[in-house]
Amino acid sequence: MLSPRFRSAITIAAAAVTLVVPLLGTASGISVHGAVVNGTTGTADVTAVVSVIDPSAGMEPIHTVQATNGKFEIDKLDPGTYMARVDYEDVTYNTTFQIVGDEHASVTLTVYETTTSWDGVKVVVPHFTAARHGDHLVIERVYDIHNETQPPRTVTGEAGFFRFPLPDEMHNFSGLYVQYGEVPIEREPIETDEERVYKVDYPIRPGLTRVVMSYTAAYDTGAVALEEKLQYDIESFTIFATDREMEIASSSHELGTEDGPHAGVSWEIDGLKTGQVLNLSFRGGTSQESSVGRSQRMVIVVPNDTEGLSLVLMIILLLALFAFTAIAVREPRVDGAEALRLQEYREVLIRRLAKLDDVYETGAIPGAAYWAKRAEIKNQVASLMFRLGGGAPAAEAAPEGSERSGAR
Repeated sequence: MLSPRFRSAITIAAAAVTLVVPLLGTASGISVHGAVVNGTTGTADVTAVVSVIDPSAGMEPIHTVQATNGKFEIDKLDPGTYMARVDYEDVTYNTTFQIVGDEHASVTLTVYETTTSWDGVKVVVPHFTAARHGDHLVIERVYDIHNETQPPRTVTGEAGFFRFPLPDEMHNFSGLYVQYGEVPIEREPIETDEERVYKVDYPIRPGLTRVVMSYTAAYDTGAVALEEKLQYDIESFTIFATDREMEIASSSHELGTEDGPHAGVSWEIDGLKTGQVLNLSFRGGTSQESSVGRSQRMVIVVPNDTEGLSLVLMIILLLALFAFTAIAVREPRVDGAEALRLQEYREVLIRRLAKLDDVYETGAIPGAAYWAKRAEIKNQVASLMFRLGGGAPAAEAAPEGSERSGAR
């Protein structure tokens, strides 16, 4: 006869097995049913190799399966967030999916036929800023590329890569990022056969792709004229400046000025045509340069117009980008005098953010330009805080009025 103590031990062990076995089955037995759809033809008979990535473990695939007639299945995935990726006609498409609890998941990947034609693609410049930094003029610009081809196709290939001009007066190219969806990816401009025209080896998938860049021009005389030959029809071109002391004019196009009561001025040019030469001249302005060196590189994120990310969320997003794209901030963390200089610059940026919010609330800045500029400033703050090892919370340092419910 079993002793009471032994019977109790068996009962406890049986209860533990009853609890653990279902958990083991949940953690290793969840399957994903997937489909690969051709968004150009509307068919679901694509044959391709599908990779599954666990971003928390790096960007190498943890599973690879063959999709036959557009169908695939992956077994033994733990609960979590994953990325499914497929290459089709030399273009990579991906989507994220989640596994929650013991529920089976489904995921659909949409691929497209490719073309080199830009018919059905619209280009807008919602954000072009100029700021004086000592003896240099810093230019930051955003291209919004709307691929509305019908039927939808991905524009790619040597003849399909996005091309952009840079002025002869450019002194230094600071950075280039391409964003499709939520993740910006750094790219290097590639020279073309045409002088001062560059291209980006990045496919323009259906939907919105953003190209964000920054460069400088010599401004030791306090004046410079920039000229560029347009590569595409541009429906609208918005120029934005927070410095009312700077004069901006054009000898080639009429600038429609919208003057704000505080420190913001914006101009818009509509209906620019391929082959036209756009001339913009800049004069004067108050230097916005702090003691931070100009060689510092920032990660740029441009959210949609309806997105309002707090500084805390921006830092979280920045860390997520590291996991998804393996992009790391190259500069080591700093201390001493350099740390003090970075902290001073952070305060300048926060005050600039507050000023931008004030101007936006007056209605003097178009929404697209406001959101683009605000995201750029907040990313600079997040990057500085990362270099400083976290720094003081932004909420403690921000002056009154820098964060409002109406301007996020």
